[in-house]
Amino acid sequence: MKEIQSFLDSKFRDHKTEKLGNIIDQIKSGHTIPKGTLVIMASGNAELRLKILDKDTPNKGFSTPLLINETGKTLEITPNYLIWYLSHEPIKEYLIQHAAGATLMRVPRDIIYNIKVPIPRYQDIPKNSSEEVVIQQNISFKSLINEFYEDYKLNHNNKRFKTCIILAGAMCEVYLYQVLLDQGVEKKILDNDRSLGLDKMLTYLKILKIDKDTDIPLNHFEEIKKNRNKAIHAGLSVKDNPVFHAEDLVAFNQIIKFFGI
Repeated sequence: MKEIQSFLDSKFRDHKTEKLGNIIDQIKSGHTIPKGTLVIMASGNAELRLKILDKDTPNKGFSTPLLINETGKTLEITPNYLIWYLSHEPIKEYLIQHAAGATLMRVPRDIIYNIKVPIPRYQDIPKNSSEEVVIQQNISFKSLINEFYEDYKLNHNNKRFKTCIILAGAMCEVYLYQVLLDQGVEKKILDNDRSLGLDKMLTYLKILKIDKDTDIPLNHFEEIKKNRNKAIHAGLSVKDNPVFHAEDLVAFNQIIKFFGI
């Protein structure tokens, strides 16, 4: 918070400020976030996104809506002004420092609500503001994903699609393992589960209803699991000698789009 205060003292000297929590109305999970609201979104590819919604959107609890209340409107704070202010480097760094989770990053609401917002003056209001700002953090688990993905690309370029299926399954396990950790499952429980694999992690997701809350593309994981099992199961592999094609990796492409590399 000292960094933000220093930033305010240099760029917004003599401005009055108001805590963000005092100029927004909270929207409960399950309710609708109105079009035009700025939200801090937990993105599936280990990013935070500041986005002004272009349509009414259900609040699933994995984003923080910043619906400006009457106090904020009286102070002439708009979603455009807010996204412009929050996109300054000191604010983005503050948000990312306090974000938890490596796959679905979230910032605690009290951290967000305590951010001081300078009351705008006419010359401060930007004429054009981005409708979306991406805040990204380097995360350790991505090193493993990147290592797998380099091998995946090499095999894909050489049309070794069976190997690609196996590598896709391995990457899916890494993604889901991290998702479970991010959602509060104890690492000890996962590490002590001797039968832990892609199928078991998908079961955990369903039991905990994480797939319902996060929009994780579960059907694509199921498709990769089915193909990966065909590729590595000794009985199936010897008996059927399955042949795989680029089309069998379409589901994995969707998973990559969701989580990123």
